[in-house]
Amino acid sequence: YSNTGGGFDPCEGKLVVFPNPINKNKSNDEIVVNLIYPPDPCDNPTVSGKAGEINNEVKIYDFYGTLLFSQRYNSDDFKISNLSLKPGNYILNVFTSKGFQKKEIIFVE
Repeated sequence: YSNTGGGFDPCEGKLVVFPNPINKNKSNDEIVVNLIYPPDPCDNPTVSGKAGEINNEVKIYDFYGTLLFSQRYNSDDFKISNLSLKPGNYILNVFTSKGFQKKEIIFVE
């Protein structure tokens, strides 16, 4: 469904985060993030700068709204390592050229 509340958007991608929950003792705090988009006509993003350029911004917040991590990636598939987050629930936000996605992630010991 559209993040803007307008109903189903066939070009909206799927945000996959693995593993979730994250076991700190087994994963070294590493999160694998994949953004999966449907094929044409949806794969023609417009980005400030060059058309077709991938520029994803990832932010991780705690439930108090405190920003704990922020980084840009030039790929739709990337790893986030060495977060050193305490056990608990967090919100992972991904801002892409095609919109905004968020996912709850859980760190456990």
